[in-house]
Amino acid sequence: MKYFAVILFLFVHSFAQELSPNKVLENVRTKYSQMNDISADFIQSVKLRYKQVSQKTSGTIQMKKGNRYRIVTEEQTIVTDGKKVWMYTPNSKQVLVDIFKQNPKQFSPDKFLTGLPKDFSATNLDTSGSFLILSLKPSKTSSVSSIMTDVTVWVNKESWIVETIEYSDKNGTATSITFSNIRFNKGIADTSFQFQITPDMKVVDVNSFKQ
Repeated sequence: MKYFAVILFLFVHSFAQELSPNKVLENVRTKYSQMNDISADFIQSVKLRYKQVSQKTSGTIQMKKGNRYRIVTEEQTIVTDGKKVWMYTPNSKQVLVDIFKQNPKQFSPDKFLTGLPKDFSATNLDTSGSFLILSLKPSKTSSVSSIMTDVTVWVNKESWIVETIEYSDKNGTATSITFSNIRFNKGIADTSFQFQITPDMKVVDVNSFKQ
């Protein structure tokens, strides 16, 4: 009985270590490091501090290594090939064209589709059904720490894929994004990250106003 108790203790201790916040974070990052391209459907809900009703948006997203992505909703399509960015609004048929540049001070939810950012650390872990609920905080030296407060991600226990992200900013705005129909490494063509301008569209070169 004494030896059985020791074995049981070791088993439980090992299992707890396996499900530690840092271990889950490591497994998710390992999973996403194998990603060359990814696509998904999404629903985004944004609730301002002083409003009772959330604003909801749904659409699709495609991403590929090399800072390439395409986000499509009813209101807008955003496409970049890593060099140029096209922002198209169907209602006005206007296309804003700009040079792609990364802004380290700007938090972008699509960063979570390429793995949990390295300047975030795991602080807590809960479970709910088939999900591991991981709480994250940006490091004090992170550029987004002046904007964000908390981030919570729902990780599928079997696939290590992030299916839901919730975060709040210091203005009290709460955002929730749920991904579905997630597909890894399906060979998305590079042409998906080029925007085709048609004669009926009004093109505005944003960069020309900066000169």
